[in-house]
Amino acid sequence: MAGSYNTVNVEFEREEADALLDRLLSFGRDRGPALLRDMGEMLLSSTKDRAEREIDPDGIPWVKLSDWYAESKKEKHPGKKILRAEGNMLGDMLSYQLDGDSALDLGTNAPYGAVQQFGQLKGASGTSKRGRPIPWGDIPARPFLGVSDKDADELIRILDEHLQAAIDEA
Repeated sequence: MAGSYNTVNVEFEREEADALLDRLLSFGRDRGPALLRDMGEMLLSSTKDRAEREIDPDGIPWVKLSDWYAESKKEKHPGKKILRAEGNMLGDMLSYQLDGDSALDLGTNAPYGAVQQFGQLKGASGTSKRGRPIPWGDIPARPFLGVSDKDADELIRILDEHLQAAIDEA
C-alpha cells in the first residue's frame, strides 16, 4: 500500500553498547600500529610490483629509456630494465615506517628516488669537474610512489578487517 511503512524496534543493553563504543574509540590507540604495518606491507608490495612492471600508480607505462642510453645499457647490462643495472635498485631500497600511531611513510632513501619520481632537467644538479651538466640530459619522470585504485580498495579491506576484529573482541 502506498505510503505505508514498517517499524523496527531495536533493543540493546546500554552497558554492551557503551563497551562496544569504548572499544571502537580505542581502536586507533590499540590497533593503529598493527593496522599501519599491514597497510605498509601491502603498499610496499604493490609499489615494488609496479616498479618491476615499470608502470605508475595509474597503470601508465614509464617513459622508455632514450635510444642512446638503452643501447649503452644493453652493452653493459644485457636484458636489464630501468634501474636494474645492479639488481632491482629501486625495489630493494623501498621501505615504510610508522610515524607515531596514526601515520605511515613509504618511500626510498635512494638518492635517485626523487629523480625517478619527478624527473630532472639537464644540469639541474650542477656540473662535473670537466664542466659537463649533471645530469647530462633531461630525465623524464617515472613515478613509482602513490596509491592506485586497487591499492585504495585493498587499504579499505585491511581497515575493515581490523575494525571487524575490534568489534569481535568487544
